[in-house]
Amino acid sequence: MDITNISRDLEEVIKLEKEDFLFGLLTAYGFSNTTVKRTRLNGVDIFGRYSIRGKVLFRWCESEDQDDLFNDAIEEASRKERFIVIASSSRIIAKDTKLSTILDVPLSSLPDEYEFFLPWTGRERVEIEIESPADVKAAQEMARLFEEIKKYDKNTEISERDFNIFLTRVLFCFFADDTNIFKNNQFINSIMANTAPDGSDMHIFLDGLFDILDIPENKRAGAKPCYKNFPYVNGGLFTEKVQIPYFTKASRKKFIESGSIDWSAINPDIFGSMFQTVISEEQRHALGQHYTSVPNIMKVLNPLFLDDLREELDKLSELPMNENRDKKLTTFREKLSKIRVFDPACGSGNFLIIAYKELCYLEMDALSLYFEKQMPFLGIHLDSFYGIEIDDFPCEIARLSLWLAEHQINRECFEKFGNSNPTLPLASAGNIINGNALRLDWNRVCPANIDDIVYVCGNPPFAGHQTKTAEQRIDQEFVFRGNITGTTDLDFVTCWFVKGCNYIRNNPNKRLGFVATNSIIQGKHVGVLWPAILKQSEEIFFGYESFKWKNNARGNAGVTVTIIGIRNKTNGKKQIYSEDAVRLATNINGYLIDGVDSYIVLNNETPICVPICVMGAMAIDGGNLILSLAEKDKFNHEFPNYAYLVHELIGADEFIKGKKRYCLWINDEDIEFALTNIEITERINNVRQLRENSTRSSTRKLARFPWQFDLRDGYKEAPAIIIPRVSSESRAYIPMGYLSAGTVISDSSFAIYDAPEWLFSILTSKMHMLWVRTVSGKLETRLRYSNTLCYNTFPFPSLTDKQKEELKESCFRILDAREENYEMTLAQQYNPETMPEVLKAAHDANDLLVDRLFRRNGFSSDGDRLNELFRRYNENVG
Repeated sequence: MDITNISRDLEEVIKLEKEDFLFGLLTAYGFSNTTVKRTRLNGVDIFGRYSIRGKVLFRWCESEDQDDLFNDAIEEASRKERFIVIASSSRIIAKDTKLSTILDVPLSSLPDEYEFFLPWTGRERVEIEIESPADVKAAQEMARLFEEIKKYDKNTEISERDFNIFLTRVLFCFFADDTNIFKNNQFINSIMANTAPDGSDMHIFLDGLFDILDIPENKRAGAKPCYKNFPYVNGGLFTEKVQIPYFTKASRKKFIESGSIDWSAINPDIFGSMFQTVISEEQRHALGQHYTSVPNIMKVLNPLFLDDLREELDKLSELPMNENRDKKLTTFREKLSKIRVFDPACGSGNFLIIAYKELCYLEMDALSLYFEKQMPFLGIHLDSFYGIEIDDFPCEIARLSLWLAEHQINRECFEKFGNSNPTLPLASAGNIINGNALRLDWNRVCPANIDDIVYVCGNPPFAGHQTKTAEQRIDQEFVFRGNITGTTDLDFVTCWFVKGCNYIRNNPNKRLGFVATNSIIQGKHVGVLWPAILKQSEEIFFGYESFKWKNNARGNAGVTVTIIGIRNKTNGKKQIYSEDAVRLATNINGYLIDGVDSYIVLNNETPICVPICVMGAMAIDGGNLILSLAEKDKFNHEFPNYAYLVHELIGADEFIKGKKRYCLWINDEDIEFALTNIEITERINNVRQLRENSTRSSTRKLARFPWQFDLRDGYKEAPAIIIPRVSSESRAYIPMGYLSAGTVISDSSFAIYDAPEWLFSILTSKMHMLWVRTVSGKLETRLRYSNTLCYNTFPFPSLTDKQKEELKESCFRILDAREENYEMTLAQQYNPETMPEVLKAAHDANDLLVDRLFRRNGFSSDGDRLNELFRRYNENVG
């Protein structure tokens, strides 16, 4: 649904009578008419409350007991009720039980607080991204312990792998001490009681303990008394014999201090990734920089499979409570047990852990619905979770984190039902494989029977064309061989999509959802990657428009990404997620728009029907041909006869932000005269030397003409439209404009010389901007204009002389509006928050004019516009 209208709809909801308030509220947030009608028909419980399982517990209150009723509802509510809402004619109080946040505002303020209930639309709020203090503290503690042990360790035989395994075992024991896996503080107390204060025998004690934890209690004859009371762990965690680091008095003391903090509250969802950073020297001081936050993981898992499962369970919960419902609940639980989750780039296992916990919560919710009480033993096991990771240590962390998550689930199950699966001895810790996912056969790693349901998910490595390593390039060639041609410039993450589609092909029970750099839905990627994938039996069934993939970790700048879900073709729903909306689509193509797959825009070296657009001139001069404003004034004052060689130099920064720069622009016929000036001669000689020393052959060739810019052939002594190559994504329009003859346009912009005014109006229209946003590449999220991909491919309409005149007048209205606000830079004028009303009005009128050139009655939406543009483009390229 389009959530931009929710606040507006809530303005009407708060005016409703108490009998209709809840139903208006639900409708505003996109609940179906069926759900709203059913809730009204079901009526209230004995306490006067409406409820929708998993969504809301609601009561209208006209008394002064609103706070008491709210607190009572919170105490009585179970985990299945996401929101507790008590409303009156003057006030609304609500609690989000998942985030533990409270809304308490006058009813009239509800439209301003619309974001609080956004989880009803499938969009979580940012509060969930807050890091757990326990996770941060524990990871920092492990970092300090790691450094302390490394500082004093004299065991030269210990390998990096042994040290990594040692750390995972220590973390398990710390966690076990505080979560009833061991007796309370059994691990730390045993170290304090059985090792010397100077740490000299710590490695011996730990070596013996790790051995005993892998031996069943009935087979420990002859074991030292200090070990006998420890439980049998199993699961493979303590099976392998490894070297233990040596300790000193200082490192033993630090070890005991670390074990004495409370480890019960750590969250394996992200802790594994944070813990992993303590191993890397370069990552250690930016702790937490690389973990994937839970909300971002849920952006993949929810549309991939969790939303469908929750909807299925919600429908079961609405059936009459009898044996027939019990049978259907059992069938639902059997379905959950057949699900396999596979992350072929699993790192420390974050996706697998979240998927495991969410599936367990679903099964626990199902258990609570039975008419006949069931034994609370979950049918979801870790051996249904598969992963591949190329580095050894993250594999160990992933296995450990899955064990920790299993124990936490068992504890929650016990608290809820009074019984649960036992944690010890540990069972399989998932199927985590250490290897290169691009070389392994995924069908061997995660084999699936015809009845098994497999969801492939994850956040594969990001590496663009320029940043791929030699090994990654070889892997990419291996994946693409015989599948796709023209792949040299594709991002590394595309390998996972190709492998993934091959894996799920022809099996309707398999789906995949990957995070990817947003370049794969832009520019050249669309024409190369998606036709090869979508011509088979697959389809995109959900996608996220570009957004920043980040968390609250220190130093995390974030990467601009998309998320794409692919399945075998069905008649099921397809959804496109944007920053503030979720909308249904008929077909999602490679641009993540609702359109046919054949809409592919390829580079075109010549424009379809308009004047040529050329790249600006590139100096490659080390700054020697460039002058600041002060340098220009000084040069013209000292050498007035040479002033005609100085031209204003304008690129994107100068044009948009109003900066001033100049350059020496010397034509061949002027070089002899120019060299009579000592300053010009010195600058030219510096350019020649810089170019001759370049490692690029093309630059060395330019050394023959050191007084000239590169890419200057397109320059004309004529007025020109300037188009910045990169512009902020927050602007509705790329600031373009006219420059007078003699101005040199730099390579940060494009130039269209002798351009008619009608052309400016079309280029700066919403119609053209929509085309640019869709087909261009982007620099992060910023728009990156391309003459061959945006300008040369744009399907300009045929124009009459009258229409050209109307466009010309519209051009002048926009330029006049800018001139009225001459004290503002274009950056300020086109900032959405500071855009002058007169300029906005001029652009709005221009947009209407251009829309009608493409369709007499205009368009109902941007999707409608894009479909018309793609239709015309296909006709033009025929």
